[in-house]
Amino acid sequence: FDLLNGRSYYDARTIHVPTLVIRGAWDTYPDAADGEGLYRALAAAEKEYVVIERGTHVLHLEKQRHKLYHEVHRFLQSGNGGTK
Repeated sequence: FDLLNGRSYYDARTIHVPTLVIRGAWDTYPDAADGEGLYRALAAAEKEYVVIERGTHVLHLEKQRHKLYHEVHRFLQSGNGGTK
């Protein structure tokens, strides 16, 4: 209810750690505008925004889940995620 009415649980402007935002292209909530808004609001110097085709909110359970895993692994291996 809070999120649907513009009240977030956190302030993205206070997030300074490297951040990866991933969403499925077919996800209707949060939608593209929500994902892009979160990405723009992040204070992190190192941040990435990835949209996975033919994915929904439960992308980790879908056929495209391997693309999700790949993107997370790539981000972590790049050093942005704090580990190598």
